[in-house]
Amino acid sequence: MKALNTENICLIQGPPGTGKTSVIKEIVGQIIKRDIKMTDSPKILIVSQSHTAVDNILEGLGKAIDNPLEIIRIGAERNISEEIATKYTIAAHREQLVSEIKNNVQQYVEQKNDLMNTITDKNEVKKWEEVKKIQEDWINRLVDQNSLDYQMIFCLMIL
Repeated sequence: MKALNTENICLIQGPPGTGKTSVIKEIVGQIIKRDIKMTDSPKILIVSQSHTAVDNILEGLGKAIDNPLEIIRIGAERNISEEIATKYTIAAHREQLVSEIKNNVQQYVEQKNDLMNTITDKNEVKKWEEVKKIQEDWINRLVDQNSLDYQMIFCLMIL
């Protein structure tokens, strides 16, 4: 297929009902399978005059992509199907990431508190309390929405 070997751009156009969506799903799936061994995910931009066409493509790609964070669907929420919006919009990704960060932080803090409870030397306890303050500041910065949005778009694979 010529589309798989192009280095820059592939345009697929045709009248309704000719299988464009199926062809695009297959091409993107093949690109993902081929490039899975690479360190960088391929950057793929999918656009259409129809929001439904983009959503249909994304619905078919969900099985080919292990990490839903690799797909970002941008568009007016009212024009995106509910299934796609709950998985692939920036708001959905932000919600998932913040939840994961909070869970990981909670586990981490519990582990450090257990460790601190075993320390008897007052100087060591002071050091650990300072470290804990620095870590809490760092953790708060992790859940900053602007930072998360930037990182998600920077790591964008499919739009």
